[in-house]
Amino acid sequence: MERRLAAVLAVNVVGYSRKISEAETATLTSLRECREKLRSGLDAISGRIINTAGDSVLAEVPSTVEAVLCAHQFQEWVRDRNVGRSLAEQIEFRAGVHQGELVEENGDVFGDSINIAVRLEGIAAPSGVAISDRVHDDVAGKFDLDWTDGGEIQLKNILKPVRTWFHGGIPKRANDPSQATRPSVAVLPFLCSTEDETMCDGITEDVIVGLARFTSLFVSSRSSSFTFRDSKESSSAIARKLGVSFLVKGSLRKSSDRIRISVRLVEAASDSTIWAERYDRAIVDLFELQDEIVSTLVGTLAGRIESSRTEMSLRKPPTSLLAYDVHLQGLARFRAYDASSNADAVVLFRSAISLDPHYAHPHSFLALALLALEGYGGASPETRSVAVELARKALEISPQDATCQRILGPVRPPIRSR
Repeated sequence: MERRLAAVLAVNVVGYSRKISEAETATLTSLRECREKLRSGLDAISGRIINTAGDSVLAEVPSTVEAVLCAHQFQEWVRDRNVGRSLAEQIEFRAGVHQGELVEENGDVFGDSINIAVRLEGIAAPSGVAISDRVHDDVAGKFDLDWTDGGEIQLKNILKPVRTWFHGGIPKRANDPSQATRPSVAVLPFLCSTEDETMCDGITEDVIVGLARFTSLFVSSRSSSFTFRDSKESSSAIARKLGVSFLVKGSLRKSSDRIRISVRLVEAASDSTIWAERYDRAIVDLFELQDEIVSTLVGTLAGRIESSRTEMSLRKPPTSLLAYDVHLQGLARFRAYDASSNADAVVLFRSAISLDPHYAHPHSFLALALLALEGYGGASPETRSVAVELARKALEISPQDATCQRILGPVRPPIRSR
């Protein structure tokens, strides 16, 4: 047996069985062409194909960096190749890269590293690349690619969870259904002066460790969060790269005998601060003070994240981005406050409802717009009845939505005294 350390690149076609059944000749031609391109790319970096089966390719590459770059360049080439071709001729791949020990015997190559690379490929996004944490340590900063931290994933038939990074999209984890429901958070390095950086980083790390104790939260690792030290990117962009819904940001200022820590919790989707607090303390015992602040922060943040996640789950957001856009156009016309604009708003709100019947807000505002067309109080009983039905429908869709609850009041017929 011969043992050696190398990177393993696994590549596989997305939806191969379906494509073969729909267009066998075109699919096989595309696969042959793409394999030749991959083979030439591997030859250029002293890599070699060690196995092919059906639509898959397994390759050994001496350099981890070269293996990842080869996977990325291959995916870029395939995307460019697909442009302008028929659906039958288009093809997509997933790619996975891991690095570890390989064993060769009688020309056959074995090893747990191959199994991990194959499993990583299986959870990569279409046209994307998934790599292990070991590979990420080697490639981080080597070339300009954005990696999303997928956290530790229990890969099928692999004993220990593997910390995974994604490029080209982060897929839903079929083997981790809790991930879709757990709130996710990253704690960014707290801002401070250079002389206070050690203490500042210590508090940041302790907040990360403290939050990680809550099994109901998914917490991004220190190494992932600290790559965004002094980053000028928006909160939403950082959260997207880290694969989280919330960010914790903070700052530390210290005088001769006092310390002030400011912390805020940011919801990534809206890029808005949903909670903020400031802590002023005297510096008597540094570690005792640090423990006190971290304990307060962790308890408060965990509660606020759970609370915010609950509020988000009670909303019924649009499933169609186009419906949302059309609804906003309707609101703009409705707020122009004239008959022509109200008529336009009615058309737009109806269009939004047809695009997404389960989007509550267009139902509510369509009710108001219909009444506005007839002067609210002068609206006919028929129009009033339709408006009430629409407003009630909005509340059926989203019972906890404050906007829908607020609109139902003026839409209902006035109670007339005898």
